[in-house]
Amino acid sequence: MDLDIGQIIKYNRKLCNLTQEQLCEGICSVTHMSKIENNVTHVSDEVVQMIFKRLNISIDSEEKKFKELKSQLFSFYKALEYKNRNQIDSLYKTLKNAENFIKQTNLYPMYQVCKVKYFFYHGDIKTGERLLKILERNMSKFHPKIQNYIFHLFGIYYLLMMKNESALKYLKTTSEEYREESEEYFYHLALVYSNLGYTSLSSYYSEKAIKSFKDHNNFERVFDAEFTKIIQLNVSSIDEREFIIEKYLDLLEVIEQYNPEHPMRARIFHNLGYEYLQNKQYEVARVYFEKSMNLKSQISSFYLSSLFSYINCIKHIPSTTHKELIMLIEKGYTLSDKYDVQKYLLLFSAQKYEILEEEENSMNFMEKTLLPYFLETNEHSYFEIYGKKLYCFYLKNNHYKKAVEIASKLLISEKN
Repeated sequence: MDLDIGQIIKYNRKLCNLTQEQLCEGICSVTHMSKIENNVTHVSDEVVQMIFKRLNISIDSEEKKFKELKSQLFSFYKALEYKNRNQIDSLYKTLKNAENFIKQTNLYPMYQVCKVKYFFYHGDIKTGERLLKILERNMSKFHPKIQNYIFHLFGIYYLLMMKNESALKYLKTTSEEYREESEEYFYHLALVYSNLGYTSLSSYYSEKAIKSFKDHNNFERVFDAEFTKIIQLNVSSIDEREFIIEKYLDLLEVIEQYNPEHPMRARIFHNLGYEYLQNKQYEVARVYFEKSMNLKSQISSFYLSSLFSYINCIKHIPSTTHKELIMLIEKGYTLSDKYDVQKYLLLFSAQKYEILEEEENSMNFMEKTLLPYFLETNEHSYFEIYGKKLYCFYLKNNHYKKAVEIASKLLISEKN
């Protein structure tokens, strides 16, 4: 039976404000009652029926409640996978109201898995992390399928925290069977490879994700995978950058027809800002970065990414004051520190040195802190950006040995 009879009896006894002695009077001993509630003894159907009758419940009613909650839990998980905003919060409230009952059943581990996904969906990473670590501590007690869900959730968690090597490690811990059954797995793998700069692998898994989402008629998530696919397009000319901008604008048009308030608009606005920034169209880029930030929660690394890029953009606009830049950098640093996003703590620090024109301090920070961090986390694109700055500084100041050392590391990074 999927129901834990002992726990169901205990749960309903407490609801009725009965002691064990009161409940078992005329049925069995208090000792036997305690053993029944703790599932350490065999109990006859006749005794169960008598106890249930006294509690004014029936096995049939409890089974019916269980089946309804099981169906709602499945719908909740699917709503999270499909990002069905109309269902997610209402199903969460329904299940939350039944949480005490769910605890008495074998649905509880999956309910906890769904809660972690729910908090990640709403950007509450700290609450999601806390629940995820509770699941991890009980990992050995769970069915292998639940264990795979937990590995996958850790992959998502580290993706959100921009710790891509850790994310990849956990995603690869899942079983082959789980990967083929999961609608989202290939999408998250594509994201990790994209963040690590492995464009071929990211493109490959983006295609697999698109196929998986289409096979399940999950068109909401097709947009996610299409977006990741565009990110992998390489740029070596102005024409190619214009082509990428056109691809983003086309995707934006489709998404806004599907849902004018679609949350992916924030990500497309950010990437359009980046492409225009690379084209040195700073005013246009500024507008897109502002649009992106206005749609994002400030407690997310995605907001920090847009803020960092926004500062890199507006520093080229003559009307931007030095004071405004420093205030924005301080804001970014404070948010990064508050939500423990190490990557952006370092990036905003580097940005501040640059704005203050403290070249010696800036280069020392890059050499001793920033570049080692990007090497350790395999953030190849950032390593190359700041590594080239440090290389030029060494050459300018006749530090040829150090220049050769950083050049060697840059070559290795480019190969990766």
